[in-house]
Amino acid sequence: MRHFNVFRLYVSVCVLWACTDIEHLDTPSSGQEVCVLFSPKGLGDNGYNDLILRGVVQFVNNDEFANVEVDYYNPMSLNDGVRIIDEWCDTALEKRNSLLVLASAVYKDTLTSRLQRKPLDTSHRQVLMFETDEVNLPGVMTFNMSMYGVAYMAGAVANEMRSKPLIALANREDEVMTVVADGFKAGFNTYNDEKRAVDVVYLSDTGGGYAMADSVYRLMYDWSMHYSFIFPVMGGSNMGIFKYLREYPHGVFTVGTDVDQSHLCNPMVGCMVKHIDWVVEEYLERWTAGEELPKHVLYGLESGYVDWVPSYNFEGVFDETLIRARMEAIEKERNYGME
Repeated sequence: MRHFNVFRLYVSVCVLWACTDIEHLDTPSSGQEVCVLFSPKGLGDNGYNDLILRGVVQFVNNDEFANVEVDYYNPMSLNDGVRIIDEWCDTALEKRNSLLVLASAVYKDTLTSRLQRKPLDTSHRQVLMFETDEVNLPGVMTFNMSMYGVAYMAGAVANEMRSKPLIALANREDEVMTVVADGFKAGFNTYNDEKRAVDVVYLSDTGGGYAMADSVYRLMYDWSMHYSFIFPVMGGSNMGIFKYLREYPHGVFTVGTDVDQSHLCNPMVGCMVKHIDWVVEEYLERWTAGEELPKHVLYGLESGYVDWVPSYNFEGVFDETLIRARMEAIEKERNYGME
């Protein structure tokens, strides 16, 4: 576990990943504190978690919010994360407004169980949780960034390439996995006249699967023998694919996730980007300003917070397909789960 108190702090993720000390800077207090809890070993993934951190740092470096105390934690295990939640619930200052930010739905069951036993005093404590459906508990706000629409666009590109695709997912339990896989399959199959199959593989039957880059690198030898397009949604484990394709860059294509990762390997046709740093910064600013946060928000392709970014090696190649797919994806994402 790492615990940092951040005040107008400029950091690099590499430094944070190597540091296990506690850093504390004495700052004027506004009576407000924000505690951000990342997923276990989340920081340093060159993607989703690092982008969340960017949003936190952007908030901290805003002069308007310079007096807000911000702590963030990168636990080494789920048990460490659960302990941090328990400590926050037990020891939050009685007279200080405190926001607990859970940057992963992996803590949903823990939070729900805890708050069912002892509800929050919502006069000064609230919780914001990422990537989950609405939680029917007082003082708990949630948002979800749907990847269905942008995955639909990736599937349309894979079909245009006449590829044989493999969807590689971190685990079977994370509900986000199902949404992303459904989107890719819908985009691929809409114009799949040849009825090519879309196979799916999971790194883990339970939770996790996000920090297995070495294992994925080894699996890529077999995958590359059978598939020409790898669609990965595995967090930091995706790095095993990108490393393999840097070393053996012929015959297999892929996509990046969460941020623009097109520099990581040449056979990357595009990236499914989440501007979650914008969302995080906006939520923290609104909470600090005393605004009432919405109970639940779903951000999709239409919101602009989720988008497809072509890799520089493929700029303009799939423009017609992507224009058509974007319009279809927005409509299908609106209706997803309503059939």
